[in-house]
Amino acid sequence: MQIWGIINLTPDSFYAPSRSNFAELSQRLKNALYSGVDVMDLGAESSRPFSQPVSEEEEWDRLYPALITARNLLGADDFARRISVDSYKTTTIEKSLEMGVRIFNHIKGGDKDVFKMVADHNASIVIMHTLSAPATMQTDPHYEDAVTEIYSYLEHRSMEAKDAGIPGENIIWDFGVGFGKTMQHNLYLLKNIPFFKRSGFKLMVGLSRKSFMGKLLGLDSPEDRLVPTAIFHSLVASAMGDEDILRVHDFIEGIQLKKIMNAWESTQLVEV
Repeated sequence: MQIWGIINLTPDSFYAPSRSNFAELSQRLKNALYSGVDVMDLGAESSRPFSQPVSEEEEWDRLYPALITARNLLGADDFARRISVDSYKTTTIEKSLEMGVRIFNHIKGGDKDVFKMVADHNASIVIMHTLSAPATMQTDPHYEDAVTEIYSYLEHRSMEAKDAGIPGENIIWDFGVGFGKTMQHNLYLLKNIPFFKRSGFKLMVGLSRKSFMGKLLGLDSPEDRLVPTAIFHSLVASAMGDEDILRVHDFIEGIQLKKIMNAWESTQLVEV
């Protein structure tokens, strides 16, 4: 299992401690690096429910100095291997590729132009499902069957990505916890991770401190959701494979979970 650490270059992401202004960025990158996080996922536009998009110029103005800092800190090889850009904007993805980024987290599932650029650079892409734009996605979301509908969507997008030249090992699925889903939808998707694993693609799950567990437990503040996040991560990790990914706000706790799961899975079970 891999752990991806969230680094938000925004003033309005839903979990305030994940926000990093430029002065704090270097230390947060170092904290992620030294904790053992596999990939650091940098985002410069909030995708919380009811948020508004920012311009390409504003997103890049936030992202560019962060990428420079990360490349100087990591070196070119580790930068390509350990930095992801969380963006759906074609211009941002193109500029990031030119800087050496080789992992992209696309909350809108990608499109043919993006797939072609990613393929041309032998990069990887997270194909995520969202019902609509963040500003409207939580307005009465509805599915006949969330699991089968979202599986079909991800499968279709992945075939488009492969047709564009992206190899299957460079495609990651994310069913988008909280992106146009009710609490019941989110629980249903998480419980059915084995169904998504049938695809053969790597799976990423991002549930850290999200509002569905607040609704379930009456915890209004994301700051109060560390323990339920850890419990949900444990449940989810038990259904995931070695190459699957948890996307987390809390670096140390995420790595502790990874170590515990590795030790648990390698411990002998007596046959009865």
